[in-house]
Amino acid sequence: MSCNRVEYKRLKDFDYHDFCNWVWASANMVPFMSLLEKDGFEYADGGMGNIVPIAEAINLGATIIDVIVLKTEKPGLKKRPVKNAFELTTRTFDFMLNQIIVDDLLIGNLISKHNKIHLNFYHPPEMLTKNSLIFEPGLMKLWWQQGYEYAQNNSPFCKCIEPEITSL
Repeated sequence: MSCNRVEYKRLKDFDYHDFCNWVWASANMVPFMSLLEKDGFEYADGGMGNIVPIAEAINLGATIIDVIVLKTEKPGLKKRPVKNAFELTTRTFDFMLNQIIVDDLLIGNLISKHNKIHLNFYHPPEMLTKNSLIFEPGLMKLWWQQGYEYAQNNSPFCKCIEPEITSL
């Protein structure tokens, strides 16, 4: 946020504690969450800069990329009318994030075809939540299990992988 640009961080370049900070910064959706203050700079993203960094993965040398898209392939449902300023703000952010996702996927697809990169896309079979700002560990664990089972039944790449379920 301090320099108005996207930065990419790799696990191998940081110790565990620093990388946890970068994961936190990446998940922070301003203005709903706090900024990470680190080394005299403020960091936040929540996908506002780049949700699906396919182009960056290709730039770093990836030749096979698995993309987990948390929206279904089916068109979205019509939303009910906005009733207050907070709902309007969250709806606006959701709209902007959706457009960034669409752009990231389109650009990633084009770059991958040009560079002969193999992309695997995985979508949930149904909409998981109407509000991604709510964190419910039990529900998220259920979604993970449902997604795993769906992938096992629908993707040839996932049929032989055993799950590693950990507590949230």
